[in-house]
Amino acid sequence: MSELCPQISKIFQPDFSFIKSNKDMIRIIIEVIVFIGICYYFNSKNTKTLKHIEDLSQRIEEQEDENEKMKNTIAELTKIVNTPKPKPTPVKVQFENNFKPTPVKHTPIESISVKPVPELLIEEVIDEVIEYDLDNELKIELDDLIEPIKSSHDLD
Repeated sequence: MSELCPQISKIFQPDFSFIKSNKDMIRIIIEVIVFIGICYYFNSKNTKTLKHIEDLSQRIEEQEDENEKMKNTIAELTKIVNTPKPKPTPVKVQFENNFKPTPVKHTPIESISVKPVPELLIEEVIDEVIEYDLDNELKIELDDLIEPIKSSHDLD
């Protein structure tokens, strides 16, 4: 039995001699895996950044197009505003039977005088409007209160 024990212990005891002899090989493989991971990370970040840059450049181009359209619109509107308006040509009307219209005296707008309205008059008008509104509101509320009472008396 003692002979079996050493053989059994050898079977269940792992052999790490391969790992010890190939330490450098394992270290190199791990470094390559880490390097590939870092490359993948930076490549994905670079791809995202380039896509974001392309989106932003597209938006800038669209804004430049809109800006150009707005400049053209402003230029057209400025031309329209700055062009002098042609004066209307007078039309001669011929009347039958030698009818002559009587000339109408026109008063220029500059000669019309506007008198300021006194503050008291304005306040009186405002007070009347407010009073009228309050009277109407009170009447409506009173009608709303009386209506249920009338309907209840009519039912009896």
